[in-house]
Amino acid sequence: MLPTAALFASLALAALLGFAAHRAGLCSVRAVVELIDERRATTLLAFVEAALWSLGLTLALWLAWPGRVRPDALYGFTPGAWLGGALFGVGAALNRGCAFSTLVQLAEGRFAYAAALPGLALGLLLWQIHGMALTPPMTMRTSPALDHAPALLAVLGAFAAWSAVRHARACRAAGGLRRWLAASAWAPALAALVVGLTNGVLYTLHGGWAYTSAIRQAVEHLAAPTAPSPSATVTLLALALFAGMVASSRLRGSLRLQPGTPDAWLRHFGAGLLMGIGAAIAPGGNDDLVLRTLPLLSPHAPAAFIAMLAGIAMALGLERALERTARAP
Repeated sequence: MLPTAALFASLALAALLGFAAHRAGLCSVRAVVELIDERRATTLLAFVEAALWSLGLTLALWLAWPGRVRPDALYGFTPGAWLGGALFGVGAALNRGCAFSTLVQLAEGRFAYAAALPGLALGLLLWQIHGMALTPPMTMRTSPALDHAPALLAVLGAFAAWSAVRHARACRAAGGLRRWLAASAWAPALAALVVGLTNGVLYTLHGGWAYTSAIRQAVEHLAAPTAPSPSATVTLLALALFAGMVASSRLRGSLRLQPGTPDAWLRHFGAGLLMGIGAAIAPGGNDDLVLRTLPLLSPHAPAAFIAMLAGIAMALGLERALERTARAP
């Protein structure tokens, strides 16, 4: 258990991460919509930048405290990464939001999104009980980032220098640091900086702490009581993350309580079910990919993330085609 001061600092960092994610509206579905409709990849690149910031800080902390800070075991590549990522993406498209955006929408007062969470848990549980034998077992390995840490840090240092110049220009254009940070909507690149650095510290202290991973761990413990259950600290971090989103929503004045229709609750539950099955197969939801496995260069993570984006694009394309057909005379 961490000392009390370290725990409160961790909770503050998780809240800051949630605040940043809400201010920029970080969402994989939004990233795909931007790419398709506007031919720009601003939000998508923000996810990549967040992973780079997290990787850089995590590597620096590993090198600063060798032997005391070690990464989790990561997953080797299997075809399940493609299948799981695609299913998660289809579910996220139907949900109108990924793992990040589900909490963002709840923080805005859209209660129907809450149905995605038990759906996610049920999908994870169903796969844990009935589906594990259908996919090849995952192999585990250490992060390849450790083997190339000095070279990676040199490249990431150049990225940080370039990014610092870009952020300094954005800060001046906004009229100073206070106005820049007080803006009701943050540029995705700024959110990526905050998300990446705060997550680098949180991962170093607590390991994988993404809320979908915590739900997955709870489900695995439910299915097999000998498996570890999520720690109280990880649960508190997830609550702090959500509290940061709520604080951002309140300060921006965008919190509006909307109970949602029964159809909306059913849609989000079904979408969460697909997301849960996908997260079980991949493994990992998009929050776990961005906050843990992509930054640590897990072999399965790029395939799962790309497949997730493809699943979102496919589901959105099919839904739009059906809408056009329905409107046709």
